[in-house]
Amino acid sequence: MVAPSLERYWSHFEDWCDAFEKPKVPTTADTLVQFLQAFPAGVPTNTLRVRAVRLHHQDVGAPLDLDELRDAVGGFEVLVPATRTLVRDGDQYVTPAEAIAQQPKVHRGSKVAAVIRGRRNAFLIVLFAHLGLTLERIRDVTASDITPAPLRFRGVDIPRGDDPSSCYACAVTRWLRVVWLTERGDHAAIRQTCNVQSYYDDVHDCDEGLEHDWRHATTLLPAVDQHGWVDSHRSVSTRTLSEVIGKVQLPTGYREQQWVRTEPKPTRFDEMRKDEFDVAMEHFDRRMAQALARSAEVLADAQHTSNEMYGLLNPQAG
Repeated sequence: MVAPSLERYWSHFEDWCDAFEKPKVPTTADTLVQFLQAFPAGVPTNTLRVRAVRLHHQDVGAPLDLDELRDAVGGFEVLVPATRTLVRDGDQYVTPAEAIAQQPKVHRGSKVAAVIRGRRNAFLIVLFAHLGLTLERIRDVTASDITPAPLRFRGVDIPRGDDPSSCYACAVTRWLRVVWLTERGDHAAIRQTCNVQSYYDDVHDCDEGLEHDWRHATTLLPAVDQHGWVDSHRSVSTRTLSEVIGKVQLPTGYREQQWVRTEPKPTRFDEMRKDEFDVAMEHFDRRMAQALARSAEVLADAQHTSNEMYGLLNPQAG
């Protein structure tokens, strides 16, 4: 939540956006500049206005592009902090999507700790890489922040990628599917839910629907011990989060799903011009009409034959 001292600046911006039908969450740098121009003020006031809008977006999981914002409001001499992100960048790290792909997702062996931790970590990657949450905000995440259909976090869409193994939406639903079972310590149900035989490389978990049991979870980011047990009464510590985030983008070479993009099969319509396609569709429509008419004739003949046979078998019925 925006600090009380900044709330009035956010409310002023919110009211202006509503009055002029401007985007407020998420807003744009251009919209914010128009707002500042509409209400001329000094550098201190403009700085507080921009800070209020920036912090509100950060709180709802839709952080503004600080580089773009800094360029846009530079003419107002407004100070915008440097970009802060938990995403690691460099040759020694994989991308967030690749980091999700290398997390364990299915159960193997007798222990469930690896799949629980892998699914939790993939969910964590979405929180800091896509939503831009800080360590403090991550620990405050609860089930009420998520809506399943469409899948959103505090009103921000969770995108569906082409590859199920690195899909942000799948990373969220995979974890929500087991978070309540994890809190209950129901390892047998986790083994069944994460059964390797029930997963296919080209199937998106986010397409499979989502039960509401996850809403009962006390925390969505529990600490997981070596045996897969969790303390359901507290979130993972900031120190542990820092350690996980520091390692989660290191390449491991592990990948369960070997997804390959399927190329569309060529058809006779691919190289057609529009006029040729229209002619082909008209021919198809005529053929369909002829087929339907012929089907109606056959059904009528069948009904007539049936009636005659019924009359022969039951002469008194007439």
